[in-house]
Amino acid sequence: MLRQLSPVAVLLVTAVAMAGCSSPPASTPRPTPRATATPLLQTPVPSASAVAVPIGPVAVVVTNSSRQGATYDVVLIGVQGQIVTRVTAKLPLLKANQTVELPLVSASNDLVYYLDGDTDIRSLSPSGVTALVKTIAQGSGSILAFAVSPDDRRIAVSLINQASDPNKDSGRGYVEDVAATSNHVDLFSNTAADAFRWPVGWHGSAIVDAVGGNCSGYGSSAGCVNAYHLVSSADGARVATVCEGPATQPANATINVSPNGLPVSGGVACVKTFYYNDPNATNAGYMLAVDWTGHSTTLATADKTGQLPYGDCYLAPGAAQMACSANGSQALTLISAGASPHNLGRRYNVLGWMDATHLLVGIDSKTLAVLTTTTGAAVSLALADADKVDMAGTDPDAL
Repeated sequence: MLRQLSPVAVLLVTAVAMAGCSSPPASTPRPTPRATATPLLQTPVPSASAVAVPIGPVAVVVTNSSRQGATYDVVLIGVQGQIVTRVTAKLPLLKANQTVELPLVSASNDLVYYLDGDTDIRSLSPSGVTALVKTIAQGSGSILAFAVSPDDRRIAVSLINQASDPNKDSGRGYVEDVAATSNHVDLFSNTAADAFRWPVGWHGSAIVDAVGGNCSGYGSSAGCVNAYHLVSSADGARVATVCEGPATQPANATINVSPNGLPVSGGVACVKTFYYNDPNATNAGYMLAVDWTGHSTTLATADKTGQLPYGDCYLAPGAAQMACSANGSQALTLISAGASPHNLGRRYNVLGWMDATHLLVGIDSKTLAVLTTTTGAAVSLALADADKVDMAGTDPDAL
């Protein structure tokens, strides 16, 4: 039986963690394969017919969210509702005492990177070309997570080792060049509960680190991320704390803070609730849009019992609105500050925003759809085991 880790903060609402697709300018640097690795061109698993590389963002989707068996697929989906390309990769082996499963993919401004087995990181372009770009040997004995910078030059890496005694868990993080091990900077070396920290993206030159505990799936499942830290890629200094609960609770109340949905360029959706021990006090709750400086904007408030009207919220890239499920009907509802909620009248399993007006949603076990939020129109897409996929972000990267 897997042991449970003590979370940094109590998570109340499910779902989190990343980025649209346009051709980069000619000056955009691309990763250079290591001298010891020959670039591998690979024909992607085709969809029903050849699809031209789209103009605009693509959703980065990973299959086999339960990680059963030996492989998973990385699937790129365009806003027109088509599979642009896909590739199959090997799942990393389970490590000793492992209970956490960290993201396997990262996106830059023009490529998607994915872990193939324990140690190899490959790139995938929207045109379907793959290449081996880096091998991290420590992945053979550690739980590995990574995030590549938007310009394809730098990579942030986290290596976690779990022990039979949770107090002996360890984690370390560093950043270095993608093309080699040069310009290496150690960012942190932590133990016990603090070991569970891993990169989920870059915001400018800063790294967005997830802070959490036991999780499953590809970084978007409940129980995975408890907060985010924005840290300097130069020295690991913390720049901002986003959606993190208090280190200690006040004597008269319980304060719960938890991220919702995927992180985007505008920040992340965050639930914050106050439950008071005094029966005469009024409980409170807020659905917040929190940006990467830690500044928050309230988009919805709770009733007197502390119950919020919406859950499972995903912040749009520009942070102007969220896509949420109404707690009563479960209908997809768009909320924004200073405006009436817009109930779309249908239930969808939201996977994430592709851009400011398109959501990738789940319909059933065989169908995804691209939903246009301005009209409510949905373009369906057949995909086997569609109920066992996660959206990891978009390409270009949206942070």
